[in-house]
Amino acid sequence: FMKNTHKMTDRPNQENVILPLSLTKEEKEQFADFCKNQEQTMSGRIKQLMRKDMGMTALSPYKEKYQKDIIDVVLGNSRSIIVKSRQMFVSTLLLSIVLHQALDKKRKNVLFISCNSQSRKRHMQQFSLQCEENSVGIERKSSFGMELDNGVHVSFQDGIGTGFEGDLVVFDEFAFQEMDEETMRSVMTATNDVVVSSTPFRGSLFNKLAIEAVNGQNEFKLHVAHWSMNSLYQQKGLVAVPVEGKDGVSFTVRPCGMMERLRDEDTYLQEMECRLF
Repeated sequence: FMKNTHKMTDRPNQENVILPLSLTKEEKEQFADFCKNQEQTMSGRIKQLMRKDMGMTALSPYKEKYQKDIIDVVLGNSRSIIVKSRQMFVSTLLLSIVLHQALDKKRKNVLFISCNSQSRKRHMQQFSLQCEENSVGIERKSSFGMELDNGVHVSFQDGIGTGFEGDLVVFDEFAFQEMDEETMRSVMTATNDVVVSSTPFRGSLFNKLAIEAVNGQNEFKLHVAHWSMNSLYQQKGLVAVPVEGKDGVSFTVRPCGMMERLRDEDTYLQEMECRLF
């Protein structure tokens, strides 16, 4: 480090910080001054350096195969649709993909659309936390979005009208959003990449798009994130449910407690088994 002649009376505490190198007392003081001038904590600066040195990205925490498969599908296709079970933490993963795209792909205008205002606020909070964890600065912030320190603007909405033009649009829980096909077509035309994710809901536009994707009738690459792919469900416990048929009794495996939490069999089949009616 270059010697810093700027005197600091409120230098950050150095005692509880493990520095990346064996530094002298003077070098530690210079490092503390540097961090203060950059408006960073010492631990935050070290974390930033370590992440850079280890080649870590916003997608590094996702280790399960179904998560890696979602990442591959979204990054490898300009139109992707994810049919998922409940509690697969896909929304959090999609926020990380947005951050990854904003940083590595230099997306300039990104839109994340939630199914309601409460979800929008939660997603904004989660994204802000991910920015902090990845040492990404936020230049400006409003109730509906933020501008990152590299100039990328990320908007958060709970609905969309016509006229949007951007690099990336993500629809979270799309089956529960009110949108007609004409609006969806206008988004597809004006946007480079479109990601649609949801648990199924009978009669929704999401179900229609997913069924068309299964049959090769639209541009979307379909991927299924079924509950059985998530190790957390296996840790919570599974139950074998007997099913009588004309040729005898078979068994279907279900996660413990989920059937009791859902109101009927159709809801279970949609929200857990990814059934598209």
